[in-house]
Amino acid sequence: MGRLMFTSLPSATMINSCLMVSILTSLLISSLSWVQGAHPPIVLVPGFLGSQLHSTQPLNCTFLPATNEIWLNTEVAGCFGPGIDQLPGWIELEYDESTGTYHNVTFNDLHVDLFPPYMNSTKGIEYITTKGSLFNESYYGPLVEVLTNASLGYVRGKDLFGAPYDWRISPQTNTYWKYQFQVLIEGAYQNNTNSPVVIVAHSFGNRYVHNFLLQQSSSWKNKYIKSFISVSAPWYGVPEAVQALVSGADFALHLPDLAKDYLALVERTWEAVYYLAPQPSSFKRSSIPIARDWLGYNYTVLQYEALFNSFTSFSTPLNYTQFVHAQGQDDVHADPGVIVYSIYGTKLETSYTIGFDFFENFDNKTTTYGDGDGLVPLYSATVPEYFNWTSKAFPLPYNSHLGILTNQTFFDKLVGLL
Repeated sequence: MGRLMFTSLPSATMINSCLMVSILTSLLISSLSWVQGAHPPIVLVPGFLGSQLHSTQPLNCTFLPATNEIWLNTEVAGCFGPGIDQLPGWIELEYDESTGTYHNVTFNDLHVDLFPPYMNSTKGIEYITTKGSLFNESYYGPLVEVLTNASLGYVRGKDLFGAPYDWRISPQTNTYWKYQFQVLIEGAYQNNTNSPVVIVAHSFGNRYVHNFLLQQSSSWKNKYIKSFISVSAPWYGVPEAVQALVSGADFALHLPDLAKDYLALVERTWEAVYYLAPQPSSFKRSSIPIARDWLGYNYTVLQYEALFNSFTSFSTPLNYTQFVHAQGQDDVHADPGVIVYSIYGTKLETSYTIGFDFFENFDNKTTTYGDGDGLVPLYSATVPEYFNWTSKAFPLPYNSHLGILTNQTFFDKLVGLL
């Protein structure tokens, strides 16, 4: 058979037609592969207070049906009386200083073991609340709806997963979660035609993911991780954690009727709050105060021991040993070794120096504010940029710490990074 030969050079019209067919074919193949599920699997990691917590045994309350749902189920407060103010009593932890370990406590003669339900699923992180006055308070729910709509086609449990955790403890302590997370990542990869996984983490969840990635080999990360999309990350911590330890804070959840002074007693038992306090390693802030007492004395990140000692009248004292243990084993400066995209809110009034009055309550009048997302200061959110381990950063002005998860601009940015 003879060779196929042009009798003359192809015309410009022919070239343009061929190019158009090629482009349309590529677009068609691309769109078909997206619809058929060739997009990368996604694992969502929640932030502080962002995973539901259940008890291993039903709690029998006098006026309520037995339930395993503890966080956030405001009806559980009915066990003690009206209001939400004593709900946190179920979620205290006990710190063993000799071993540096944490345990669930016995509360009102009942030992309650709590755990995050629905590992691998988004069910326990789409909505923070389960029952009561705050039922269906959204968290990852709006983002999940965007990802699972017809145009994107993600399917819960197939290529869209969740990785809830017990947010009361730090990632360095929560070794079992890291084992579960690795199994989840590898399973998502294998069940989606060996497609590397996109990790999306919000708030405290970024610290969990970062800690996990630092413990993985380069070969493992190159094989299983496509990218890490970091949202509203508190890399250097948040001053509101200091407020939580002294007078109680709800970390931007804005829970109504929650007694802050009672919550403070509980938050002092959680390792995660000590872990989230602004870090001594945040050298850019080492000389700037993170707390100010009623006498006008300032405390920097290098003076936590003095700060804690100034509040010795507490029935549940601030534990400096607990703080040192919580913060002493994590290097937020280290490159996690994967592609990182940072998305965070800016231009909102954010606490930088927490003021306290004579009664050890949060004092808005003496608190100093700066740029951030309403919870995370800008200096804390931009650590990856400063140390050059973020591939690209996307500051989103006027996006609040939680509100960003319902914002269309954020949805568009995230989808574009997939």
